[in-house]
Amino acid sequence: MPNGNDLPVYQEWDHILIRTSYNPEFYYRVFFGGVDWERDGDIRPAYTVFYQRGSTDAWQAAGLGGDMGIRLREPAHIMEEDLDQVIEALQTLRQHRRDQQGQA
Repeated sequence: MPNGNDLPVYQEWDHILIRTSYNPEFYYRVFFGGVDWERDGDIRPAYTVFYQRGSTDAWQAAGLGGDMGIRLREPAHIMEEDLDQVIEALQTLRQHRRDQQGQA
């Protein structure tokens, strides 16, 4: 099994939590931030949907892995009935970024 060093480095700049319809303990963490895939300092802005257990807001406090927290190694399987909310969250984060850059 690969170790944590093979994962990209994430810098969360903004996010929205959406409770899944599957289980009230689980959330989609719709993420916008910097991603450094090669860990070489080439940080690129990206939108990602993570799967998270618990509603902790802060990236570090939410924790990574284990039974609780953000699941970096598990894809966020977006349930059909949740898709509109996830798409809306992605669009909201994109609009926040445009507003911060002074774009319409």
